[in-house]
Amino acid sequence: MKLQNRLSPVLRALSFMPTERASALLAAIDHFKAEGDLSATHAPMGFLEDEQKAVLIRTDGSFRVSLYKVFLFQHVTTAIKSGDLNVVQSYKYRPMDAYLIEKERWNRDKAQLLERAGLEEFADPEPVLAKLNSALTAQYQVTDDHAATNPHLKLRKGWTFHIATPAAIANEADPLGDLFPQRHDVPLAQVLETVGNHSGMLTAFEHWQQTHVRQTTPHPVLLAGIMGLGCAIGVRKMARISSSITESELDHTVNWRFSLDNIRTANTAVVKAMDAMELPNLYRQRQGQLHTASDGQKFEVRGDSLYASRSFKYFGQGQGVSAYTFVDERNFLWHSLMISAADRESAYVIDGLMHNDVVIPGVTEDPRSEGLTCKKVAIQVTA
Repeated sequence: MKLQNRLSPVLRALSFMPTERASALLAAIDHFKAEGDLSATHAPMGFLEDEQKAVLIRTDGSFRVSLYKVFLFQHVTTAIKSGDLNVVQSYKYRPMDAYLIEKERWNRDKAQLLERAGLEEFADPEPVLAKLNSALTAQYQVTDDHAATNPHLKLRKGWTFHIATPAAIANEADPLGDLFPQRHDVPLAQVLETVGNHSGMLTAFEHWQQTHVRQTTPHPVLLAGIMGLGCAIGVRKMARISSSITESELDHTVNWRFSLDNIRTANTAVVKAMDAMELPNLYRQRQGQLHTASDGQKFEVRGDSLYASRSFKYFGQGQGVSAYTFVDERNFLWHSLMISAADRESAYVIDGLMHNDVVIPGVTEDPRSEGLTCKKVAIQVTA
């Protein structure tokens, strides 16, 4: 009852966009907002399942109003997460079309918008699709031609095949072994301090209050905060196992300096320093071309979380979130974000492009495409 009393004014304050997929649920919400009669004859029950309708009537024929509210709140929560209900006052729970350019503006300012985005060559999609189709067909032909000479590919009857992964050679020398220290127990604090000295990432952790900050935070405290949060150790335990660092000092640093914007700025500084090095470019398949990929990894959440959602496929009876990360072929992790496990990951691809100014995925010059420039448009997504 206490939870219902707190949720009822919240539901009455929300405004939902009309949609045909949740018309029965919207009718129940409107009836609830108007404080209509919640009885067996007046309460809308078109959104309920048959089993839920059956348990709403007691053996004596009375209507279980409290249980009806519970079902209503549950259906509203599920509909918001699935996208059937879209909140007018929210920037997150809105229909996909609300985040796109309006159709009228697109028809009116199409040339200007394409020019501002540097995508004039995509104004006519037919030649672009024809070139991409030709390049894709040629790559398929090359793969088919090499299939007969591939010793690890076994063709079977019925157009089936089997790929055997060769065993790694144990005594194969690492070509990069001489470039790294021979010690295998380098302290993590030393690694982070070295990275901070070369990239300046620790300077990104500025205090939220730009005025009246009389002293700077020592590097050991910042490194302890990074390790405590990044390694899931926790601030309190990290302070106990660290020498010359008090719990109050570390807690104050994390609360006032470890904002999301500061963390992203620090990560960008590290990526920018790595991008200026020559060694990572050895992992490129072709110079002038950079392949990127994005994918989500599911993690179960045992506590309360606004992002967590239930998924029997991944969490059974539990709930969890998806860590959506962006990497390129040089192993640069250039952006990451946490999303609900029930959300489609492909809708968040543009977030990685918009929150990054260092890694430019796509092709800058490729003779096979006859000068076709993809720039920030070409991105490989695994979703």
